[in-house]
Amino acid sequence: ALTEEENLPKALLPVANRPMIAHVMSWLQRCGIHDITVVTPASTASKVSHVVRAAAEDATGVEVVASDECQGSADALRLVRDRIKNNVLVIGCDFITELDPNRFLDSYRMNKDAAVTCIFYEQADAATAKADDFTRFVGITPDQRLVQLTSAEASHSELDVRASLLWKFPRVRMHANLLDGHAYILNRWVLDYLTARPRIVSLREDLLPALVKMQWKRGRMEREGVLDCKCLQHSFEQAVDNANDKDTIDDSTALALSTTQLAINQHTPEIRCRVLVCRADTCVTGRANTVPAYCELNRNAGVSTVSRVHASAEVDPKTQIGPDSMVGESTRMEERCSVKRSVIGAHCQIGKNVKIVNSILMDGVSLGDNVKLDGCVICQNVKVQERSSLKDTVVGAQVTVPAESESPTACASVRPHLLTHMRSRCLARCSTCSE
Repeated sequence: ALTEEENLPKALLPVANRPMIAHVMSWLQRCGIHDITVVTPASTASKVSHVVRAAAEDATGVEVVASDECQGSADALRLVRDRIKNNVLVIGCDFITELDPNRFLDSYRMNKDAAVTCIFYEQADAATAKADDFTRFVGITPDQRLVQLTSAEASHSELDVRASLLWKFPRVRMHANLLDGHAYILNRWVLDYLTARPRIVSLREDLLPALVKMQWKRGRMEREGVLDCKCLQHSFEQAVDNANDKDTIDDSTALALSTTQLAINQHTPEIRCRVLVCRADTCVTGRANTVPAYCELNRNAGVSTVSRVHASAEVDPKTQIGPDSMVGESTRMEERCSVKRSVIGAHCQIGKNVKIVNSILMDGVSLGDNVKLDGCVICQNVKVQERSSLKDTVVGAQVTVPAESESPTACASVRPHLLTHMRSRCLARCSTCSE
């Protein structure tokens, strides 16, 4: 419902009263990345281009590529492959984080030989997760190598682990509360690998699990022809040179350089997948890929903002706005209103005695007197007439909800579960990733 044609493209949905993709742009620019390519469907290209260029500190480095042929993130990467000369950072438009981006780049710089360096984050609230019957397990070694990605039925009490994995990585910690942030720094040879395998559609679902398994499945590397990638050979040679320059090396590097039968030979490349984990208690991090997750990010993103009520907003002195809520510019609120854990967009008109709890109001929303909203997402230019009471409801753009309505009978575009799939992606091509 949130991304139907009459509504905003997903990349432009507001988070803390800013377009989602503007948060991503700011995050990239904070660490000096200005050479950015955005891949988006042709139908939304003009809208996305306008917002992206407005958010860019240097618009000359920003390029928007329109295509309706991309079914997944791997397709988008193949589409712009000729523009990429070095390692590349790929990030989805729905990834919102307060993590210092330099921490991510530092993690990459410390392990430049890695095929991929990615971000996983702790799931702060189980209620914001996608509901399914499977538990996803993520295996990470003490030196932050991602070595296991698997799913098991939630009803099962056992998890099968391959002996070859434990032989290669004796110490692995399994996590059941980590989610993929869809932020990856990919080694240049991975693009060659992707180009030769059009069957790979998604980086998260197809590519990352394949690379992870290749770390401990020797036969898979040979079957996939990974050893034939010239860029991989060059990357490995640099890693060996770097290791030889060090006085001390860690256990995984020592194993990679071993010449025994139990380890990979020094003259054979080894694939490495690195991960940076964002803890829930250190910074707000998440993907807005479900309605509950989108609402939670709206409430928490930018919580440190000094002014939660825009200076141009007109709020009656008898109206109460909680410290965990935001009110956008030129919004007008009448007397005896109450707003808790909610975000109200710009140019909204709120009547008298309105109660808003755990809800998101986009720009141009009008609420009549005595309206009650609980757990709702109200898209732009919606009119909710007086004495309506809506709970856990998504209302599509430019809809009029009749007076005294109760959810969800009178609400158009009601869809309380999943957002449609994100299709706008940022690909950062920068000197930072090639240093």
